[in-house]
Amino acid sequence: MSNTTLEHITQQFVDAWSVRGTQRIVGEKQQTQKFWNGLVRDVLGRPDLEK
Repeated sequence: MSNTTLEHITQQFVDAWSVRGTQRIVGEKQQTQKFWNGLVRDVLGRPDLEK
């Protein structure tokens, strides 16, 4: 993956979570898990989180 592609993917992730950060969080533990799962899967490119 090129640096440009990684930067683009990372910026999309940051933008998506920045919006959520301005909203009232319900179920904070669920949101935390979604955040980390999304980071590992989408930004780091590890679709199988169990490995």
